[in-house]
Amino acid sequence: MLNPRRNSVSSIEMSVLDSFSDAIKKPFEERLTDFNQRKSDLIQMVSDGEMTVKAARKRVGELAVEMQSVVEATVNQQRGQGSPLSQKLMESVRNRKKSKSAEELQGEILDVMQRNLVELQITNRKSEFEGRTYLKNGPNQVATASLEKLFEYLDESEMREDQAAVEWVRRQMEHLKPIVVSPEILDRIDQACDRPGTLNLRLVEKYQKAIAERISEPGFIEALLDQAIEQNDANACSAVFQIARQELQLIRPEAQVKLMAVIDKFPSQAFSDALRVDRDANRNAEACTEQFQAMSLAYIEQSARLEDAKQPSEIDLKRRMELKARETLPADEPIGLVI
Repeated sequence: MLNPRRNSVSSIEMSVLDSFSDAIKKPFEERLTDFNQRKSDLIQMVSDGEMTVKAARKRVGELAVEMQSVVEATVNQQRGQGSPLSQKLMESVRNRKKSKSAEELQGEILDVMQRNLVELQITNRKSEFEGRTYLKNGPNQVATASLEKLFEYLDESEMREDQAAVEWVRRQMEHLKPIVVSPEILDRIDQACDRPGTLNLRLVEKYQKAIAERISEPGFIEALLDQAIEQNDANACSAVFQIARQELQLIRPEAQVKLMAVIDKFPSQAFSDALRVDRDANRNAEACTEQFQAMSLAYIEQSARLEDAKQPSEIDLKRRMELKARETLPADEPIGLVI
């Protein structure tokens, strides 16, 4: 970030306060308006010859010290006002580090055993899978995976509940994704490869667009979170958290309470993504606070110099005294020569 004190700052860009709450922003704006008004009055008094530049600078220096204290208090207040989602996340991190119950440990052991069994079947049945989904483009060409064959075999494998075949097909589709151009095909691949507990940033973005259209609908966020936790849908959980972390005021109070209650139950990938989003949001908020502090202090220092205050010369003062001494003509007094 550039240092505002290196250059003259004629005003404070109030957009840096957009991320502050009204309870913090409005009192500061009122104090800043009062400071600017007092500074303008001192400049006018110097211009009228009622005060010397030295005396005016001394007075505005005292005002600047008061205003610097206001800036410091505003910054401390902003930094102390952390997001409730951040506090809940830290609490959830501590909860996840606690000792797990015997049922939870048993469930994790079964999941590991199931994954190992699937991996073993994928290795042993590779030729079977390739024979069902690979095609040759020519007589002397090497057989490669066909997307249409993969989609057909995926539907068949899901019908038979063949987990090894389903997982193998999904990996082949993900391997082909970088060379797919059609948005429709990419959407089909995303839907086909949407595993429980797995995060897909494209699906998270789609969830966010869908949620934005119904975010004010009573009960919608709550029902979505219930379904996401039940189905271990990391994408839906991540989408709701990102919207809430960026614009918490858009979420209804009932939905906020629901989100706080289920953060502990987020899938691991969704919880890790929530920590990343929260960390980035806190970093951006701190950068805005530092920018506000630097810009405000630079403006106050610049204002304390009273560079716009110009001491009038004796000739200017004499001319002003002569003008004040002249009588004011009545409104109906003729002006100019009388013929």
